[in-house]
This record gives sequence, structure tokens and C-alpha cells, in this order.
Amino acid sequence: MVLSVLSLILLPGIGSYLRDARLARARADLVAIHEGVLRFLEDTGEGVFRCIGNSNRDTSDGGTDDPSDPDPFFTLDMLISDGDTPDDGRDDGDAWRWREPWSGHPVDTLANHLVKNTPGYDASARYRTPDDIEAYGSERQVAFPGGAGFGARFAWRGPYVSGRIGADPWGNRYAVNVVYLDPGADSATLDYAGYEFDVFVLSAGPDEEIDTPFSIDGVMPGDDDLIRVISGGSR
Repeated sequence: MVLSVLSLILLPGIGSYLRDARLARARADLVAIHEGVLRFLEDTGEGVFRCIGNSNRDTSDGGTDDPSDPDPFFTLDMLISDGDTPDDGRDDGDAWRWREPWSGHPVDTLANHLVKNTPGYDASARYRTPDDIEAYGSERQVAFPGGAGFGARFAWRGPYVSGRIGADPWGNRYAVNVVYLDPGADSATLDYAGYEFDVFVLSAGPDEEIDTPFSIDGVMPGDDDLIRVISGGSR
């Protein structure tokens, strides 16, 4: 009887502690990914995340399908961590884009770009490294055919995140809408006129449903989504 009473007293406190611990870990992960992306961009001078192959290549499933054409490279729509794909909690807007890949909107893993330098699971598609600078000079900026060099100091010097980039505390993947790092993809006229949308890291949070739009200027987390802004659109 005493144990039953103690259980009733302690269980709410334990549940609150676990919830707070999960939220704290998720927020720390968001910060780590945010900082890793910024360091990658600063080191490489890329401005965007890239893979090689045709625009329909799905690189999120282990990269078993070889690109039909290694030239040109293309800009990724989204980077994701390990973990399940969360549900879509919205009936309108474009939150569903967090559930990619879908044809023409390529996706790759955060680990391939921030930890291993194997874009699309392809070591030959790596970003230029300090060893490449020594071997090839400034002509090798990236491994993509026709990639132009523009400054000897730019190189991939990762890893930019320590260890494995795992799922959030609820088992779902983190995602970053990196397509909007590219001003060509992030302008009303597609003419590199400027930035419209925010780039941010997202976790679907405790309810495991995404409620935050993919394309938004002045982002605020929907429902209990967790976000970390990397760059703000027009602000």
C-alpha cells in the first residue's frame, strides 16, 4: 500500500523530468546542427549544399541508385538526420514538404555533408579538402565536373558536428530547409533578387507532428515544434 502511494506521488514528477530532459536534448541538438551548418558554409564558401546527378535522384535511402548523369550538380532541398519521418499536422500550407523526398526535390543526410564529406553517399563527390588544395591547387573547389575554384582558403574542414547525427528524443528526424540558402531558389522571380524565406532546423517535437510551414518569412514554431533559425529571409 505504501509503495502504491509513493508511486502515485512520484510518477508525475518523473514524467515532468523526462519531458524536460527530452526538450533540453532536442534544443541542444538544434544548436549543434545550426552551428555545424554555419561553420560548413564559412569554410567551404559554397553558399548551398550540393550533390551530383540528375534532379530526381533520391539520396535519402542509402544512395543505392547511381546518378544517371554526373554533371551538373544540383542544389539540395533539404538535409535530414537519422530517424523516422514525422506526421504532417497541417491541412493547408506546405508543411508537407518536410516529408520529402519527392520527384524533383532532392534530399540528403546531414551526416553526408557535415560529418563524412560524402554528398549523396558518394566519396568522389566530396567538397574540396585541404589535401585537395595541396594536390590540385585552387582549381578544385568541389568535386563536381566543371566546379570552379575561387580562393585557396575555401575547403571542407569537418566534421562540423561531433559524432552521429541521430533522431530527436521522440525518434523522428531533424530537418533543415537548406534550399533557401540559395537566393535563386529563395526569390519571387528566381532571378537572385534576394531572400524571401527563413532557413531553420526543425524537430516535430513531443507530439511528433510537423505544424510549421517549410517556406516562411518570420518563422514561429507551430504547436510544439522546435526550431532554430539559421538565416532570416527578408529580415
